[in-house]
Amino acid sequence: MPDALVVGDLVWRKDGRHLRSGAAMYETAVVISVEPFALASTEGDMLWQSTVKPDEFEALCKAPKPWFDAAMRRQKDVRK
Repeated sequence: MPDALVVGDLVWRKDGRHLRSGAAMYETAVVISVEPFALASTEGDMLWQSTVKPDEFEALCKAPKPWFDAAMRRQKDVRK
């Protein structure tokens, strides 16, 4: 069983599909909350929560600090 995702992981979809927001596509995202599960883009311009599930993603590495910081600015928008 793979390790559980944690805040700060840089992730991508296991099925190879990109995350989307309108016409924009995102290959990776940063885990900003595990309960409830939420991802943010590395630029901090997009938040995904109700459309994503942890088992759909795998961690690539820890997000570099600039990407982590940008993504975490969206944490205030996570619905509990």
